[in-house]
Amino acid sequence: MSDADARWLRDSNARCDAAYVDPTTVVPDCYDRAANPGARAWFKETADELLELTAGYLDLLDRYGVAWVRLTTDAPGRVTYEDDVQVVAV
Repeated sequence: MSDADARWLRDSNARCDAAYVDPTTVVPDCYDRAANPGARAWFKETADELLELTAGYLDLLDRYGVAWVRLTTDAPGRVTYEDDVQVVAV
């Protein structure tokens, strides 16, 4: 990864960490492999600002040939954490 991309990634991650709750700080076991096997985070479709932020990450993946797929669902599964912008579910 180029120095510029590494800087962008570090800065963007820091902005996101400051702006959005880490689910594990509220529900420490929301990703627990035994209790919640396969738990994954989903952004809510109403989280416009957060979804827009993902564009830069997707551009970065594209630049380095990393494949990605956009998944959407109305039924994410058993919810282990939820806030205004995200859901963690099994």
